Amino acid sequence: MGASATLALAADAVRAGGHLIVYGVPKADTLLPPPTGLFRKNVRMTFSRLYPHDFSQALALIADGVITPQDVVSDRLGLEEAAEFLRERRWEAPGRWGKTLIRMRESA
Repeated sequence: MGASATLALAADAVRAGGHLIVYGVPKADTLLPPPTGLFRKNVRMTFSRLYPHDFSQALALIADGVITPQDVVSDRLGLEEAAEFLRERRWEAPGRWGKTLIRMRESA
């Protein structure tokens, strides 16, 4: 799960009546957005744990140099491209593989 700052950004960005979905298991020190703002905007917040399995085999392959993390990323999108990617369900395209990284904003 992302950093506290990312969750705060998502809480600010979600529109009234929206649904904020947080994927992953938060670290113990991750601060969640204050509920007051979400309550005022009538926002629903859901937590989802995507992958409950052990990552030790994947980490061993990376450590041994068999694969690099860049090898598993098939899409790199800016935030402005993400909505269309999701709307068109492009992750289901035949022959598509890997993970998609979505940049929330360009780095300085």
